[in-house]
Amino acid sequence: MRPFNGLTALAAYTALAIFPISRQSTTPDFRPLEFLVGHCWVGTFPDGKATDQHCFEWVFDRKFIRDRHVVRGGDPAPYAGETLYGWDPEKKRLGFWYWSSEGEILTGAVEYHPDSIVFPTKYITEKGTVELRAIWTRLGQDSYRAEESQRVGAGWKPLWAMELKREDGKVGKVGKVGKVNEISGRAVRVLTPSFLSSCQSYFPVLPAVRKHGTL
Repeated sequence: MRPFNGLTALAAYTALAIFPISRQSTTPDFRPLEFLVGHCWVGTFPDGKATDQHCFEWVFDRKFIRDRHVVRGGDPAPYAGETLYGWDPEKKRLGFWYWSSEGEILTGAVEYHPDSIVFPTKYITEKGTVELRAIWTRLGQDSYRAEESQRVGAGWKPLWAMELKREDGKVGKVGKVGKVNEISGRAVRVLTPSFLSSCQSYFPVLPAVRKHGTL
């Protein structure tokens, strides 16, 4: 360790000792999402060409769920993104934080419903605020349906929908774009969204939207 880094770490440790930070008291309820963890899931966009692969894993002793996804088959270069699901202490709810290979950042909520999980979010563009919603519906042990829509007036305009299926033999996480690295140790169980700029859309939502009209 370099001296500077060592001093920085010591200063940070000293500050925490003098000004202790209260521990988060709320433990996230991940039960509706757990079936996704420890597996990779892949679906095909309505165009029949581009695919979206999501791989889920636990992070920091089950305090977060990480979802890494890669969209292949559209543009020459794959589009990738990563989502962390966890407790949002400011808003006192389960939330998500998403960032992509194109530098986009998106945050939103995770809402559990009797038969689905809803991911509402908003982001600012030069033309105003865009409100998106992704809905995941579990279809069984090995598949779920993801639907993306955008608020238009008082209603919601569907952008796209796909069914994602679990990939057998690919229990792990996305490593470099184009590869799936196996992970050793315990298997954990388990879903996510991408972005929208002009009308991109997968959630937790973004450039796949710009490219496919979805998150």
